[in-house]
Amino acid sequence: MLSHAEFKKKALSQPEVKAAYDALADEYFLARELFAREADGLTQAEVTSRMHTLAVRLISTKGL
Repeated sequence: MLSHAEFKKKALSQPEVKAAYDALADEYFLARELFAREADGLTQAEVTSRMHTLAVRLISTKGL
């Protein structure tokens, strides 16, 4: 059985998988930042600063 790192490396060696993975990079970044806010107790201002966006945009994604 492959480890997660081995599986990821093998999967991303396929051009079509790599393209799909890269296309989702912004969404995964957003998810990581929102989870970090919960885990680290960050304020909304700190999250928006990290994301280089406006608080209004973050508020509109809160229900996702």
